[in-house]
Formats: sequence, C-alpha cells, structure tokens
Amino acid sequence: MGGSGKTPACGLVANRCRRVGRVAVASRSYRGSAKVTHKVHADWEYSGDEAVLLNLLTDDDVTIFAGPRLADVAAVAGRHADIVIVDSGLSTPGLRRTASVITLSDTPLNGIFPSGPLRQPLSTLDEGSIIWATDGTLAAGPVQPAIRSVRFISNVHCARDGALGLAWLQGRTVDVVCGIARPASFVRLLEQQGARVQNVLSCLDHRSPSRRRLAKFYGDRPVVTTAKDYVRWPAGFPVVRIDIELRIIEGQHVLEGLIEGAIDVL
Repeated sequence: MGGSGKTPACGLVANRCRRVGRVAVASRSYRGSAKVTHKVHADWEYSGDEAVLLNLLTDDDVTIFAGPRLADVAAVAGRHADIVIVDSGLSTPGLRRTASVITLSDTPLNGIFPSGPLRQPLSTLDEGSIIWATDGTLAAGPVQPAIRSVRFISNVHCARDGALGLAWLQGRTVDVVCGIARPASFVRLLEQQGARVQNVLSCLDHRSPSRRRLAKFYGDRPVVTTAKDYVRWPAGFPVVRIDIELRIIEGQHVLEGLIEGAIDVL
C-alpha cells in the first residue's frame, strides 16, 4: 500500500529515461475531481495530489498525464511520448508493459490489505519483475530486491524565501504536519538531518487537516511538511517544504538495463 516510495521512484526513473526520448508519466487522479484524461499542471483538487507531486519531482520536459482510468491515461500518454512510466500500473489488469518494477519498504510483507501492506499477493508478480527496496533493506520475506535505495532530504524550500538549504534544519526545533502513509519515517529523516521535532499533526494518507485544526496547531515554531502535502497546502498558513528523493545504493546496473531495454523497444 502507501509509503513504499512508489511515486518518487517513478519520478527518478522518468528523469533517467529522458536521455532515451520523450517521456511521460501516467497517474491515476486519486481524490481528484477529473473525469477525463488530461495534462497535469498544479491543480491537485482536479488532478490528485500524487499527479501534481510527480509534476514537481520530474524535469520540465517530462509530461505528466492523469485521469480516473489508468489504462486510458497510459494510452493517451503513449501518443505523446516514446516511453511511458505508469504509476501503480500493476494494479491495472491487462495493461501492456515492457517491464514491471515493484517498490517495497522495510514494512514486513505479512498480508494483503487490510490485514497487511500488500495490494496483491506476491505470487501474482510477473516473471522478471524487478523488486526495488526503497529503504535499503527489506524485512525477512520471500523476495529479494534487485535495486536498493535510501531516502534523503534533498531540499528545504519556503514559498517566501525560496531554497533554504539543508543547514536550515540543523539544530532547529520544528513542528510537523503530514498526511502520508508513514509519518514516522518523515520524522526520522528530519531528525537525521539534525532537526528537533516537537509536535506532529498527522492525517491519513492523501488527507489534510482542516483549517481550524491547523490554526490550533500553529505556535511559535516553524511548521514543516512533505512535498506531497505541500501541493495541497491551504493558503494563509506559512510552511516549509521538505523535498525527499531516492539515492540508489545497489542495482544501478539493473535500472540502466531497464532504460536500455526501452531503447531496444523504440
């Protein structure tokens, strides 16, 4: 389920594929109001927060498409690009693909939702599917990753002052607001960067606190949030955006093989 690093992994792969040809990403407009496939800009209420986050994570020449039916989105994206990266493509039956990448975190793989973190049984994976451990390691289980990465804070950004630099976090006491699947992992990254986290206001994944809750939460300390939360952040509440990316530490050649495979198909 959520929290496996799937969306930043999509962004990383899309950016790497730019050297091959025109690249597009297909995303489902989850919790967005869109009824048709469209090119994504900055309206998360229409496109969904993950689609707008992908727009933020990818380079300017990567096009993001979103809509309610992922198969339709992928088809439209394919008419505008040489390579299409499909976010959550494995959950769309019958979707044609040249490669499958499954992102897993360090959460134990102990069942299918709602009793566990998996969306579908591991036995349903395609032969040759590539497992990507986004937290570097996997809990003991039946699969071994071909790619390992670690998450790291790449940028600290304020709408008023622009890029603040990573040093801004060191020794600073902050409050945290986030609506993501694994808020503890976000807090851990902040603390590893030297921040002192005082209070945390968390919501369910893809959810935001009401303006009333935010007003009660705000105090004298700066408030920080994830890039995913930032795209749906309400006006009138100053916030610092923390950008998180993936750094591959093992299996770089596997990812390069995926890209080379895309070249062979073109």
